[in-house]
Amino acid sequence: MISKNIIQNDRFLAKVNVEMTPEIASSLGAVYGTYLNNDGVIAVARDYRQDSRMLKRAFTAGAMSAGIKILNLLAVPTPVLQFVIKKFGIDGGAMFSSAHNTKENIVFKIYEPAGIEFRAKKIEDLYNNYLKSKITRVSPKRIGSITSAENVMDVYQGAITQLIDIDRIYDARLIIVADCADGPLGKVLTPIINKLKIDSILLNTQEPDLDQILPNLNSISRVSKIIRTSEANLGICFDTDGSKAVFLDENGNYIESDDLLTLFISELIESPSSQKKVVATKSTTKIIDEMLKKVNGSVTRVENRPGSVSSLLRFGRYDFGASDSGKYRFPEYAPFSDTVLTTLKILELIVKKNLKISELIQRVPKSIKIYKELSVERDILESFVLKIAQNLEEHVENYKLIDTLVGIKIFLGVDKGWININPHLDQNLLLISAESSDKKYIQEIFKILEDIVLEN
Repeated sequence: MISKNIIQNDRFLAKVNVEMTPEIASSLGAVYGTYLNNDGVIAVARDYRQDSRMLKRAFTAGAMSAGIKILNLLAVPTPVLQFVIKKFGIDGGAMFSSAHNTKENIVFKIYEPAGIEFRAKKIEDLYNNYLKSKITRVSPKRIGSITSAENVMDVYQGAITQLIDIDRIYDARLIIVADCADGPLGKVLTPIINKLKIDSILLNTQEPDLDQILPNLNSISRVSKIIRTSEANLGICFDTDGSKAVFLDENGNYIESDDLLTLFISELIESPSSQKKVVATKSTTKIIDEMLKKVNGSVTRVENRPGSVSSLLRFGRYDFGASDSGKYRFPEYAPFSDTVLTTLKILELIVKKNLKISELIQRVPKSIKIYKELSVERDILESFVLKIAQNLEEHVENYKLIDTLVGIKIFLGVDKGWININPHLDQNLLLISAESSDKKYIQEIFKILEDIVLEN
C-alpha cells in the first residue's frame, strides 16, 4: 500500500524499494495512462542511477499496459524532457531522478503538454486514483509501443543556441567551470559549449556514487577554487537532473538567485520590445516590483509550487518568469526553466556589457537587507539545513523552506519577507541575510536560527 507521505512538495518522493517499489511505480504508470484516456504519447527519462532506471522501466510498463505509447529518452536532464514534450506536441511525460539532500530517495515528476509540471491538484488526483485502483488496462493489440528518440539532442541544441548571440560569445573565448552532479547534463552541455568555443572544466559527469549527494559544500567549494585558479568567467553547480543550479562569479563567490533575477529584470527593462510583464514566486525579492513599476511594468506573484509560474507563462502574455534556485523562464523559448539556457544568457550578458558577472551584479538595484555572520564548527556547515528543517516549526509558524542547493531560504510570508542561509566556502561561517521591512522580527528569527544550529 502506498503512503500519503510519498507526496512531498507536490511531487512523488519516496525511498526506493521501501515506499516506492517497482510494483507501485507500474501501477502509477497505469493510473497515468488511464488519466490520459488510454491513448496518447508520453516521453520518459531518468538520471544515471540504477534505481531511477528500475522505476522508470516499471512506470513505463504500467503506462504501456494502459495503451500509452512511449518515447524513451533514456538518461537526459529534465529540461531536455520538457523541451521534447513541447517541441513534438506530445501528451505528457515523466522524469525519475535522485532527490537532493536524501541519498536513498527518488523523486519523479509528471508533466502535461507544453512540458509544464503537474500542479498539486493533479498529483493528488493521481494518488487518489491509485488508492481507488482506478486503472483501465487495454487489450493486447492496443498495448503501447516504445520508440527511441533519435536526433533529439541535435534539435535541442539548435533551439537553445538560436536564442543567444552565437558570434559574440564565439569570439569572446569564455571559460566556465561546471559541476554536473553525476547527472546527464554533462553530455548535453559539452557539444553546446564546444560549438560556442567556450573552454570548460566539467566535473562529476560520470555514473553516480549513491553514497554521495551533489551538489554539496565540498563540491561547490571545489568549483569555487577551480574558478579562481583557472580565471574562469562563470561557475555553475547543477543538481542531478539539471533542473536547478547555483551560479558563482569569477571570484568563486555565490551569486544569490535574487541578484540574478534582478539582473535579468534590468535587462528586460532595457529591451524596447518587451511589455515589462513578469511572473515570479512570492518568495523572490520585492525589488523587482519597484523596478518594473517605474517603467509601467508589473509583477504577478504566485505560490512557489510546481507548475505555478509556467502555467501563467503558457497562457498569458508575459516577458519573463522566475522562482528560486536558479529557475528563470524565457517565454520566447518555453514556459519552463532551462539551466543550460540560463547559463548561456548569463554569458551573453557578460560579453554584451563587457563586464565581469560580479560587476554586473554590483550595478543592479538592491533591496534593504539585514545581514549576520555566525561562526560555527565545520560539521555544522554540512548539517545546518537538516537541523533547521527538523526544529524550526517548534518556534515559528507559517513559513516555507526552499532548498537553494547550497543552503536554505526561509520564506516567512509576503509581509514578513525571507531569510537566506548559506555556508561560507572558505571559512567556518554561516552567512545569513534577510529581506524584510520588519527588522525587529527578523532579528528574533536570527536568534532562533542561531540557537537551533548551535544546539548539540
